Amino acid sequence: MPTQNASLGPILLLGPCPGIAEALAIFGHTALRATSVAGGLANAGDPDTRFAVIDASVPIAEAVKFLDLLAEIRPHACAVLALPPGADSSDRLYLDHARAIGAAAILMPGSDPAALLTALAQKGYGQAKHARRAIVVDDTATVREIYRAVLAKAGYDIFAFETFDAALESPEAIGVDLAIIDIFMPGISGIEAIRVVRRGWRGTKILAVSAGLEGRMEASTTLQAADRLGADRVLQKPIDGTRLVGVARELAA
Repeated sequence: MPTQNASLGPILLLGPCPGIAEALAIFGHTALRATSVAGGLANAGDPDTRFAVIDASVPIAEAVKFLDLLAEIRPHACAVLALPPGADSSDRLYLDHARAIGAAAILMPGSDPAALLTALAQKGYGQAKHARRAIVVDDTATVREIYRAVLAKAGYDIFAFETFDAALESPEAIGVDLAIIDIFMPGISGIEAIRVVRRGWRGTKILAVSAGLEGRMEASTTLQAADRLGADRVLQKPIDGTRLVGVARELAA
């Protein structure tokens, strides 16, 4: 008979979440169902509460309200978006939904919720500190690799993309603590990318970087625009590795 795994604590379920409570019970985990924000918060009284699974049918505004209120009593609780049967994790609708509520991961239909939550717990989610995730969006391969190597040594999980369009299509850009965005890129520009992240990626900090556009625009001009649009920090290229790590750590604090 499976025994309760105390490392996960009671798991909040908001919305239908079909089959998830039953799947968790098989492995000895306790799931507490709720169909409303008030009900979900009423279930959050246990100090060991660390995870909330939110059904994709729950409206974004309601999910954000729930998570904001949950953060007041369980500051480090981690959210997971549960997709409905037949859903595809690469569907932009669900990727955007997950980013908008600040979900750390997407739970695919039919997958093992206990395994996903255990993996998140092992990375520190639900605790004061967890493995920081960052994306680097830059159309220069050398820059992407340098940033990846530098930040990986500083303890970040790094995912690099040539364009912001590619980042929007990737489940890897879910639960991102930091987005490092170059201003001049093909496809969606860095300026528009900042607008998208600031408007719809809950909990993601933005570091805008630029070397300007030779002969056409100074880096300082583009970075001033990025700052006005809501970038948390701006840095002019080329960027010293020590400086990059320092700023990334400041934004993660």
